[in-house]
Amino acid sequence: MIADLLHQVDHQYHPNVKIPFTFNNIRLEARFGKIVRKETTDLLINFGNVYGSALDVLKKREFKIISITPKLSPLEVVDLPLSHLDYTTWKHPSFFTGNAVESIKGLYAVKKQEKLFIPIAPLSTNAVDYLKKENIKIISLNKHAILQ
Repeated sequence: MIADLLHQVDHQYHPNVKIPFTFNNIRLEARFGKIVRKETTDLLINFGNVYGSALDVLKKREFKIISITPKLSPLEVVDLPLSHLDYTTWKHPSFFTGNAVESIKGLYAVKKQEKLFIPIAPLSTNAVDYLKKENIKIISLNKHAILQ
């Protein structure tokens, strides 16, 4: 799901990067997802396979690490990398249809001129029309992943 999201928002993502480190004079390596960021250090994604002292050692090396755990909802999984990529996000935004206020289930993300919406439920015709009118790019992720 993260690879699909980052591909659609034009961020380079490597799902299984080995990061070497030393702990108690022993050379080890840990595997992370890595998001390449142009103007700052890359963002590492820990899917729960690195923890404890190993994670502490890597954080001291000035890596920016975010953790994605099974406890997070699909919406939180999508929100976490976007918010660390300088997007401002809102969950389940509302808009005025002309007759009523309608809420859209999903995540709205804005970064400078870029506006994205990641739905977690089918969109109504009104919602699609509104998003298109406002030049908001609709990001479609693997339905099985986002709707779990």
